[in-house]
Amino acid sequence: MSPKSLKRSLRAAFFKGFNVTIPYKKNACAMCDELDDASKTTGSVNTILFEDGKVKGWNTDYFGFIYMLTRKGISVTGKKVLVLGTGGAASAVFYALKTLGAAETYACDLETEINYSNVYEKAGDAQVIVNCTPVGMFPKVDNSLLDLAKFASLEACADVVYNPSRTKFLQEAEELGLKTCGGLAMLVAQAYKSSRVFAGDIAGAEQLGNPDSAEGAAYVPSEAAEKIEKVIKILENRMRNITIIGMPGSGKSLLARNIAKVTGRTLVDLDIAFAEKFGQTPAEVLNGPGEDAFREMECEIAAEFLPQSGLVISCGRRYRHARR
Repeated sequence: MSPKSLKRSLRAAFFKGFNVTIPYKKNACAMCDELDDASKTTGSVNTILFEDGKVKGWNTDYFGFIYMLTRKGISVTGKKVLVLGTGGAASAVFYALKTLGAAETYACDLETEINYSNVYEKAGDAQVIVNCTPVGMFPKVDNSLLDLAKFASLEACADVVYNPSRTKFLQEAEELGLKTCGGLAMLVAQAYKSSRVFAGDIAGAEQLGNPDSAEGAAYVPSEAAEKIEKVIKILENRMRNITIIGMPGSGKSLLARNIAKVTGRTLVDLDIAFAEKFGQTPAEVLNGPGEDAFREMECEIAAEFLPQSGLVISCGRRYRHARR
């Protein structure tokens, strides 16, 4: 959807409401007649409701971020937090960090005061880092912004990216023994709050992430938490790949086909994909250009399919050839 299409949709009001995603959250905010407190503060809207002839805007992303942190036991209260990115998602994150009582927050982007050339010098004491950029999102899953090992006080990393569920950023954080959380929980939690808005349960929506609540902004009623966690679990299972590896003749291909049929997942046979891409089978490459060429081509195929979600992957017979 382009900004013009967004404007037409707001004027037409064909629906009761809809969600807005990057990069139009700030555009949508400017087009609303009424805004909730989070939208007013962040200048960013991700939930639109048409009611009483007016366009009403909500920001539920900040609640999703709060939920994402708290379910993994990551506290930002009294902490120094570095936020990568300055878009609509970042504005919601800054609002959430303030709500949760972060001591200091820093923005890091290409043209901000703290940027990727001086971040270690100016924010090297960050205790929590949040990625609000698309870096690491499928299909460019190998991209990275920082060397996390250079942050001596770092305790936790959060990533609003949800595809893949474990980005390179989070994997590197895990290798350093840090707490981590990924964007899938944020996606589901913000969607739950949006659903309350669409259902007309404004009081229920306002209860979630309420900074003035006696229970605190991180409080979530048990019924809401159960529904959110149920959806997170379903999506996690759908996104995981099932990879079949085994000896030649062990029935990998048949097993992969049957699993794909039963689960409704897409089947990928890497040997077939290899031949389709390069015009040669793995055996032909091994017997011709050799193992080094095969390894390079094999890595290219793996990089194409393994980061995808919801697949059944049969690794075929090329491992037998590679061992020869």
